[in-house]
Amino acid sequence: MSEALYHPLSEIVRRAAQRKITEDPREAKIKARLDDASDEVVLLIDTSGSMNDPIGDMAMHKSEHAQVALDDLLANYPKIRVFAFGSRCVEILNGKLPWPAGGTDMAGALKSIAHIRPRKTVIISDGMPDNADRAKEAAEKLTGVIDTIYCGPDGHPAISFLRSLCRLSGGVHVTWEGRHTLTGTVRALIGAPQP
Repeated sequence: MSEALYHPLSEIVRRAAQRKITEDPREAKIKARLDDASDEVVLLIDTSGSMNDPIGDMAMHKSEHAQVALDDLLANYPKIRVFAFGSRCVEILNGKLPWPAGGTDMAGALKSIAHIRPRKTVIISDGMPDNADRAKEAAEKLTGVIDTIYCGPDGHPAISFLRSLCRLSGGVHVTWEGRHTLTGTVRALIGAPQP
């Protein structure tokens, strides 16, 4: 190699080696969320009063769709942990969602599952949380990825809020409009059952 070509090339290599490799802060934050997570998968189902509203053309209420999806998940994903939240959050141990009532305390729900350190949390909701700022703060402190399923009318502010939870954790947002069962959407986000 000629001296004229060697020196410029070696100078480029030397400068590149000295340059600090900076990691994208968002990617670093997502990696830290995953590094701190357990193997648990959590499904958070909104059971606020508005989940009693009908959706789609199947003559079913949102809560009925959620129950059908839950029945499938419990039969095929035995290791998933399921919580229902309205004005308070409860773990579903008997396979039955409570009757829709009350507000949407998503912040309380996210805080109540934090000790589990989930690697994935899937939130099914149809509206804005009672306190969006507190819900976002709780989501930022949660481990793992947050995926969201919005079930409600187009143009609702909850859509952009739920998307923001996904963005902070590297998750996926889906809008479900009730034209098909909720089961396939939930299964797609959760992935293959764990042995």
